[in-house]
Amino acid sequence: MPGLPIGTWQGPVESPYGLHLVFVDARSEGQKPSLDAVRGAVRRAWADQKRIEGNEKFYRALLDNYTVKIEKPK
Repeated sequence: MPGLPIGTWQGPVESPYGLHLVFVDARSEGQKPSLDAVRGAVRRAWADQKRIEGNEKFYRALLDNYTVKIEKPK
């Protein structure tokens, strides 16, 4: 966490998961991962997107063959 001192307990620190007591042991600069390090994740994300697009296209084509009528309950 930026701004927290190294070597001491800090808290409560808020996150989307709740409140936490945090000990910062060390801090290092971030870096961009190499393509080899993320290639599998990129490939899975691309395949997932193509699957979603294919499903949407299939269901749109299926829906074109039917008339959908929504009636209110009496």
